[in-house]
Amino acid sequence: MPDETVHTSTRMASREAIGAYLHRVANAFERGDPAPVDDGVAVDLPAEAEMEVDVERTGERLTYELEFAWPEADGGVDTDASVDDGVDEDAGGPDSQATFELYEDRASEWRWRLRHDNGNIIADSGEGYGKKANARNGIQSVQRNAAGADVDEQD
Repeated sequence: MPDETVHTSTRMASREAIGAYLHRVANAFERGDPAPVDDGVAVDLPAEAEMEVDVERTGERLTYELEFAWPEADGGVDTDASVDDGVDEDAGGPDSQATFELYEDRASEWRWRLRHDNGNIIADSGEGYGKKANARNGIQSVQRNAAGADVDEQD
């Protein structure tokens, strides 16, 4: 069968948006779910695939390419994937479009932030923690307590 490009897209994106996109793809791969490629396109990666990483220089331009390859019988591509509405039909609950990031700040304190897949920061710890475990507890507290939180509108 001749080579065929199933999908291609190019766009400018911030470092944060690229990171959020890669997080979303990585999370889908880890869960064994189809990974989003672009609007309407998703791939189903098998449990094991060949991974190639290339950093190339062409003139004064650098490229960083990640490529995964596998037999088509082991995983597929859906070019008519439904737009993610944030709900996982199998689980009956929300499918997060955000990722908690746990990091050490410049003052050597631990903090967390919740970043949407589009790169925007939705929430953050608001304070530094002396221990990584305490910052992780803060994340778990938000996960437990905020899901059903009421909205108190202040006029």
